[in-house]
Amino acid sequence: MSLRSPRWYISLDALKAELGITATAKDAQLKRFIERASSFIERRTGRVFIPKTATHYFDAPKLPRGALYLYDDLLSVTSVTDDQGALSANDYFLYPLNRSPRRRIELNTSREFWYYDDTPQKAIVIVGQWGYSADYEDTGATLGAAITSTTATTLTASSGNLLQTGWTLLLDSEALFVSGISGNTITVQRGVNGTTAATHANATTIYRYTPSAGIEEAASLLAQTWYNWRQAGGVKSSRIGDYTVTYLDGWPVPETVLDILREFTQPAYG
Repeated sequence: MSLRSPRWYISLDALKAELGITATAKDAQLKRFIERASSFIERRTGRVFIPKTATHYFDAPKLPRGALYLYDDLLSVTSVTDDQGALSANDYFLYPLNRSPRRRIELNTSREFWYYDDTPQKAIVIVGQWGYSADYEDTGATLGAAITSTTATTLTASSGNLLQTGWTLLLDSEALFVSGISGNTITVQRGVNGTTAATHANATTIYRYTPSAGIEEAASLLAQTWYNWRQAGGVKSSRIGDYTVTYLDGWPVPETVLDILREFTQPAYG
């Protein structure tokens, strides 16, 4: 069993700013709402919006040069293998050709079949980066001291005020989840989303992954709605604040959020 990697689509700081909260007394409750909102978004859309490195298995198509439909969003490939061995990058094409994420693989004419031994089940193995996008930006902060251990759960930033709780950071090729900030000391979960914890030099640039603006808006609206709903004693109403809501599994969901998520819901196939 591995430690679960949190993926938040709105930071604690951003949510508190929207709610006009400056004290820390509600932080634990707000974190739960962010976690729940982010999980709701992933379930509703069938997608993740912060990339993860993972190994996925597929059944081999039986037709010559049959298309392999991935059903998940593929951003980049580390390796593709079938029961005959590793395919070279020249053996296949990723589709759509000119944009990400990719949703299917088709063999080049250099390779007629996907090969399997006794059964086509799980004969194809793809290692890569999966998700809707892998966009990231410079936070403006750097490491204020080298990270010399792969198990350390705190790091020193040059300017901790430039970072926010709930961000997924990128240091070299390692993703780290920010669980708390005290001055320039940042508490993190190491090697999240399938990446590997590593050492990092002093002054390394600290980047952060940036979900699509619509997803950040949806996460913020959901978390705000649930916080206000609980503050009002869980009263069921067709409106909360300025938003018309629908109740899903007993929780109010603004129609605005459902409209946003429809735009991001993945197609049924590649």
